[in-house]
Amino acid sequence: YIYARSRAATITLPGLNPNFSEDGQLIVSSSSNQDMSYIYDRSSGIITELPGLVPKFSEDGQRIGTSSENQDKSYVYDRSSGTITEIEGLEPKFSEDDKWITTELQGERITQLYDTSGTLLAQFPGVDPAFIPNSNELITYINEDTYRIWEIDNGLDDLIAKGCTWLEDYFRTYPEEHLKVCDQV
Repeated sequence: YIYARSRAATITLPGLNPNFSEDGQLIVSSSSNQDMSYIYDRSSGIITELPGLVPKFSEDGQRIGTSSENQDKSYVYDRSSGTITEIEGLEPKFSEDDKWITTELQGERITQLYDTSGTLLAQFPGVDPAFIPNSNELITYINEDTYRIWEIDNGLDDLIAKGCTWLEDYFRTYPEEHLKVCDQV
């Protein structure tokens, strides 16, 4: 139960460890005996079941991530579309800008990086990932007293942008050599 200040029971919500969305409209909890989480919408009174345990909100509150203890899978519920995306690994974590999601492959000690659509973008050695605030970096635990910082890039687009930046002085000296691809960066 979740109580109002008057101590009258106002919500009956299954599960344990309730947690609120940033806007206060959703309450999530985990089942005590099933691989299930619950999302309670305070405005509609509807309870939605979500596979997995330990629900966590993304920074903007638009997504909820859960993990399935038995299957090495995670689930990401998109609040605006109502869709659930299944991704490999446990303990989903969201970047502060909500562009990326990480999970851990415990048996392999690998961190996986996904975009919000559930597309696998990269894998990094180590576990216990954390996004470094205000950057495109991720830190993972490698082994005893060793952490590694990884730069998250956008693949070829970032490589082209870096190349064009490195060539700026050259292009000023030799404008006829300027590459059209650098106009789009």
